[in-house]
Amino acid sequence: MKRNTNDSGFTLIEMLVVLIIIGILAAIAIPAFLAQQEKGWRAQAVSDMKNAATAVESYATDTGGSYAGVDGADESSLALVGQGFRHGSLVAVTVESTTDYYCIRGLHNLLADEFVLRNADGVVDHGPPGSIPC
Repeated sequence: MKRNTNDSGFTLIEMLVVLIIIGILAAIAIPAFLAQQEKGWRAQAVSDMKNAATAVESYATDTGGSYAGVDGADESSLALVGQGFRHGSLVAVTVESTTDYYCIRGLHNLLADEFVLRNADGVVDHGPPGSIPC
């Protein structure tokens, strides 16, 4: 029997080098992916906060400019839902208000931060829960 001297294929060393390169690339890509995922969660929370603010403003327009009726409202309350508010499934929203002022607090289930939006400045701040005053 004649042996084929023209063997083709990869050696074990070549395969190990390829696997090491793939492992290095994965070690670089996975943290970057996780950071993007967290940015998406933050964007979802901010979006829900701004949508809730729009619903609160709409409520005040319907009630002669007073925000008092939405005090204590959450993401499923009729005061917000009746104004068209639809929240993301992972964000809990609560409204604190007086007749001429409101503050919206939000918590995303997958983040440790609390988000706060005040009508005085319209900016969504975030930090540890309870650290940002209304």
